[in-house]
Amino acid sequence: MQRRDFLKSAALASAAASLAGCNGKRTEAVIPEPELPVTQGWQSCYVNCGSNCPIKFTVQDGQITQLETDDHGDDQYESRQIRACPRGRSLRQRVYSDERILYPMKRVGPRGSGEFVRISWDEALTEIHQRLEAIYQDSSQGGPESVFFPVSTGTSGMKTSGTGIWKRLFHQLGGYLGTRGSYSTHQVDTATQYTYGIGSVILNGLGSSTREIERSDLVLCFGYNPQETFMSGGGVSYEWSEALHHSNAEVIMIDPRYTESAGGKEQQWLPIRPGTDAALVAGIVYALWEIGAVDDAHVDRYAVGWTEASLPESAKGKNASYKAYILGDRDGVAKTPEWAASMTAVPAATIRELAAKLHRSKAPFIQMGWGLQRQANGENSARAIYTLVAIVGKFGLPGTSNAVGAHNGTHAYITPGIPAGANPVTKSIPCFLWTDAIERDLQREPMTALTHDVLDSQRPGDPTVQLERNIRAIIVAGSNMLGNQHSNINRTHRLLAAEDSKVDFVLVSEIYMTPTARFADILLPEITQFETEDLVCDGWHSGDMANLLATTAAIAPRGESRSAYDICADIAERFGIRQTFTEGRTKAEWVRHLWQTPQASSSLSLPDFDEAKAHGVYREYLPASKPGFADFRADPQANPLKTPSGKIEIYSEAIANLTKDWDLPEGDEVTALPEFRAPWEGGVTDDPDYPFQVAVYHTKGRAHSSFHSHKVLREAIQDALWINPEDAAALGIQNNDTVRVSSRRGVIVVPARVTPRVMPGVAGLGQGAWRNASEVGQEDMGGCINTLTDHRPSPLAKGCTGGTLRVKIERA
Repeated sequence: MQRRDFLKSAALASAAASLAGCNGKRTEAVIPEPELPVTQGWQSCYVNCGSNCPIKFTVQDGQITQLETDDHGDDQYESRQIRACPRGRSLRQRVYSDERILYPMKRVGPRGSGEFVRISWDEALTEIHQRLEAIYQDSSQGGPESVFFPVSTGTSGMKTSGTGIWKRLFHQLGGYLGTRGSYSTHQVDTATQYTYGIGSVILNGLGSSTREIERSDLVLCFGYNPQETFMSGGGVSYEWSEALHHSNAEVIMIDPRYTESAGGKEQQWLPIRPGTDAALVAGIVYALWEIGAVDDAHVDRYAVGWTEASLPESAKGKNASYKAYILGDRDGVAKTPEWAASMTAVPAATIRELAAKLHRSKAPFIQMGWGLQRQANGENSARAIYTLVAIVGKFGLPGTSNAVGAHNGTHAYITPGIPAGANPVTKSIPCFLWTDAIERDLQREPMTALTHDVLDSQRPGDPTVQLERNIRAIIVAGSNMLGNQHSNINRTHRLLAAEDSKVDFVLVSEIYMTPTARFADILLPEITQFETEDLVCDGWHSGDMANLLATTAAIAPRGESRSAYDICADIAERFGIRQTFTEGRTKAEWVRHLWQTPQASSSLSLPDFDEAKAHGVYREYLPASKPGFADFRADPQANPLKTPSGKIEIYSEAIANLTKDWDLPEGDEVTALPEFRAPWEGGVTDDPDYPFQVAVYHTKGRAHSSFHSHKVLREAIQDALWINPEDAAALGIQNNDTVRVSSRRGVIVVPARVTPRVMPGVAGLGQGAWRNASEVGQEDMGGCINTLTDHRPSPLAKGCTGGTLRVKIERA
């Protein structure tokens, strides 16, 4: 029993005793509950939704008793409170979860069994040093190229915590195999690079503010769902609702699911088969051409590849233009609305009506989400939507967007973190391909520049670059990739758990016993944000409200948990580089040191650090000054894009040159135009064994797999299979029945939610639920969607394609 609970119980017992006298009659005497010390302070919810909302905590007698959110200001739009969503308000469960890891542990059972014994910090640090030193010194079998960090999003935004601290340490130890891209946006980032010349859909400075919707007359959204994925009061979700409230625009939502971002705000929901967005765009463009709504000269002024005349010399005379593709001159198939309807399940008449609306619109705001590019050929889906913007031709005007829209970056006060330094290893692979670097026999089946896009920054463009070493050590800091979030997770488990696994050492530093933590050889307990102080700037989905927060520790670290900084400093000491790593500063001294930087770059007048910690959140409304591409539209020659042509590149000569010698798997194709290619498990052809496509989505109860340990959120937001009533009736499934969902990779067991909010022939499954299966290959009772997904990458970016999935559904 906690001291606070004991004191309350004692007070209540004493009061109860005083209520009855010796004669049995009740009296009015009540002994008041003793007053316990109460403190308040500020923290942040920083777990990868992109908002980093402020959290106000109350501590009584060493326990966090209450969480609130931003209460500053008058809460008008331009001075709005940055209110946390239910995820942020549930963070007490992050601290006091039954899944907390509180002591260092060592694996004693098979890898993945979750069988550990408690050890001391000295024992843990000694073994870490010995295992890593052997790998770093054994250049014939390992060396730095064989050390790997999986993508980590469990912590994002705190400046002296998280993966960056670990990478600083390993840069100083000798480096590790680099990665490129992210599971979230690798394909759309690649599309943005080759179309607009900017390598990221975030922080690119090209997109319009969401508030441009107020000046729009037509809002067209492809898979865009901010109110489930970015629920905070400070960022995109708030701006989306506010802008629609003040707009008279017609809103059309294109999505396999009827999402909460629609939720009555839309005039039309167009259900579409997953993975067919590029086909829908092609049908719309044909319909625009059909009614004479495409101005060739206007498109050619701003873009390369619509007409033959606009193509680069290397492509002329080959029917290589997008217009030739649309009209069927390229392949003999005209991309009519009827053709598009057969691919997408959107009726041809609806496609023509949509084209007419785009033509009549004075200011179309075209926006896409990221789910549509986590598909087979997702690069082409994103490039096709960018192409639609160019062909409609109304970008850069008030009320318009260029399809990056709300992902135009953040007005954040970007405070620097502790510098990570440079990675001495110059080779890198696309981040989704790391399991190939474990599985393959690199002597017989090397991973090369031509098979896996392996790059070496010291040898740019060299086609002979290849990996020399398999991954032997995996360092996991705030990531659930190994056990849960990588596609085809049964395969991943087999690679890691095999007795002859090439992976010699797995180090996991974590807060919870996640599915990934179960695969650790050494498991270290990290603190939560409530057990340390830090700096947090607003995230990459904060929109037009910038904010900055100096956080304070609410409680002492639980158990023997420690900060990533202190753990890394002690590992550095074992290697004799503690002074190099710390630069003579403690974590608290780094926080104070870094606080000074924003004062020089921010328009805010910031106080000293101690006053800032007491004050809480600092914020400033910073609206976008003009729509995206406004300068480019006004004068494309004076304001060229950063593409080779300086224009929007519908046809990409760079893609054609890059991939012409690539060794692609059978069935894969990289196209210089954003042509539609049917997904390898798509809905274009029937599959009697696995008849349902899956619409994969982010639930409101998690950010990826973070927050799954918060039981109250799992109770409030059910992990279930969405199935249309027509399909449910045919299968004899009723609401809340338990169903088996199987693919060629595995089986999960979940409840069914029968709802018309998902189109027939498509099932909806949220991602991020924690896998719950005692052995590899068994039915997963936790509902982890990656038990079902495939690890096959996209052709160009080699990115995550977890949204390409067909399943069979049965009553359990």
